Amino acid sequence: MLEQRLTRSLRLFVGCCGLVALLMNTLQAETATAAIPGHPSLAGKLLVAMPHLSGSWFSESVVLLLTHRPSGASGVVLNRPTDSSLHGLLPGLEGSRFAERPLFTGGPLVRDERLLMLLRGRRQPGSYAVVPNVFFVHDAVRFMSGFDLSKPPKDMAVFLGYAGWGPFQLDREVLRGDWLVLPARASLIFDYSSQQLWPYLIRFGHAQMASLTPLN
Repeated sequence: MLEQRLTRSLRLFVGCCGLVALLMNTLQAETATAAIPGHPSLAGKLLVAMPHLSGSWFSESVVLLLTHRPSGASGVVLNRPTDSSLHGLLPGLEGSRFAERPLFTGGPLVRDERLLMLLRGRRQPGSYAVVPNVFFVHDAVRFMSGFDLSKPPKDMAVFLGYAGWGPFQLDREVLRGDWLVLPARASLIFDYSSQQLWPYLIRFGHAQMASLTPLN
């Protein structure tokens, strides 16, 4: 009996999450078709994988979308740490508080084994803004070779690989309800553990059905 109740509760939760995605995507119809010329871009948003994507590569993933154009979209997965640390991967990190940070798998696509980076704090030369106080670096090794760690960033995350979509592919996935689209914040990108981030954002989406809860 208890197992049946838990199964019904889980099905209800998944169904509610799907309804949340449908409601939010309907309310944000212009945003959901962002790659169509004349519509705003989803770049700088968070893509939260809906529970029905369980079993896919993006199961329980949270993606920070970096680009979104008619030609396609790209981003990095924020909550997929590897067993490797940054120690020895980037110049100048020896002895710093960042040396033992994990290297993240940014997505299933890898270009030239290049490491990507997100920085929190002030803009540094060679980086560009994604959301307020968060900046993206295309080549972390090259960037760190000329970086002055006597003035370290407030925080950083380093990724191998990225997530990519072809022309209008992401738009179709959003409209289909595969992704919950939420505003990104520096606190969401850096202050939540990999284990906490996806459940928190799914619960937030679930709560949207009952009230307009501000996203911290």
